[in-house]
Amino acid sequence: MDLYIFDFDDTLAITDSRVRVIRNNEDIWMTSREFADFPIQDGDFIDFDDFKRAKGTLIKDTVDIMEDAMNDVGQSNVFIVTARSVGTPVKEW
Repeated sequence: MDLYIFDFDDTLAITDSRVRVIRNNEDIWMTSREFADFPIQDGDFIDFDDFKRAKGTLIKDTVDIMEDAMNDVGQSNVFIVTARSVGTPVKEW
């Protein structure tokens, strides 16, 4: 049996969701890729609330691969994973 797993953000879709870091009463907004390299400091407040929604653009090449996989092995063997705290925006997309 084959199994396919696709990440949502930056693999299936480019979204406009941003991470918000509050440092010294200043809002710093960044993409999830930028946040991966961001040096967190003591006292930083990290806010992922923007990821409770999903707006943006599908990545056609990857979506095509996912659809081919679904046709090849069936929907029950194709999964979308996400680090988002809620999956509803991904399901609705």
